[in-house]
Amino acid sequence: MAENNSDWVVVYGATHEEAKKFKYSQLEKQRKKRKRIYSGLSFLHKTKKNQNEQNINNDILLNDVISDEVLDEIDTSSTSSSTNSTNETKEKDKKKQKNNSNDNFNDEEDSNNEIEDIGNSNQDSFNNKVNQDQDINEETSESGDENLNYYIKHRARTTNRSIIIICILLFTFHLTLALITYYSSSDYRDKDVGTILENPIPLEYFKKFCINDFCVENIMFWLSVGNFKELVEEEERKEAFDECINLFIRNGARYQINISYSNKNTLLSLPDENKGEVGIFDKARKEIYNLMQRNTFVEFIGSSVWKEMIIKLKEDKQIQLINRYSTLV
Repeated sequence: MAENNSDWVVVYGATHEEAKKFKYSQLEKQRKKRKRIYSGLSFLHKTKKNQNEQNINNDILLNDVISDEVLDEIDTSSTSSSTNSTNETKEKDKKKQKNNSNDNFNDEEDSNNEIEDIGNSNQDSFNNKVNQDQDINEETSESGDENLNYYIKHRARTTNRSIIIICILLFTFHLTLALITYYSSSDYRDKDVGTILENPIPLEYFKKFCINDFCVENIMFWLSVGNFKELVEEEERKEAFDECINLFIRNGARYQINISYSNKNTLLSLPDENKGEVGIFDKARKEIYNLMQRNTFVEFIGSSVWKEMIIKLKEDKQIQLINRYSTLV
């Protein structure tokens, strides 16, 4: 029954309290129906019992009247034989009537016993129904408590997930905002390797550091591409293109650089008519620039070569560069 009640709640979309009220109303109707049946049986039993008692009383009164009349007749006509015979017949009738009344009384008792048995059986069935209803109510309340506990746990888990997601979104937002603020500030722009590459004195010390750090091929390629872009004649750029390919791009080249396979394959398979394009090395140069920014430039700041560069700038009274680079250490 508890499962049916739970199914009723799921199918019809009712709450647990509504299902419980509906079930109680059904049980109350069944109790009233059984009560009416039991009261009707009790009324029949009482009616039949009263009729039997009235019949018995009538028989007793009749027997008393008959007995009185018989005695009077015996006193007045004791000498008559006809009266004797009538008295005998009346006595026989009286005995028959008494036997009949006894039989009726026994039948009444049997019927009363049968009615009592029926009433007891109905009472037992009623008690069994009541016990079943109590069990159903207990099971319904238990299932309702289980559903309530599951709902509370589910809401708690959902709330925790929502809180975690909100925290992640807030953290991402603040981190993004901080990065945007930092990258748009002057401190970040000053920490760009371009501030070294665009000034002759810092560039010389940066090349010296790259030689000591065994990564001179990166700065050499970056400078060679700069020279390539400054050439005016297309034929000169084609010759410079072949020199850069042989010196930096091909496998086993003397100063082979580390670029992506797609850029390397594009440069090696480039047709002759496109070798003179000015921006042909832009993607490869951007890769090398980012590589120097992430690795070489970070190691260069604060190194012994860096300190030598600062001393040289002070000797040459490069105040603007000194102020810029002093904030990087």
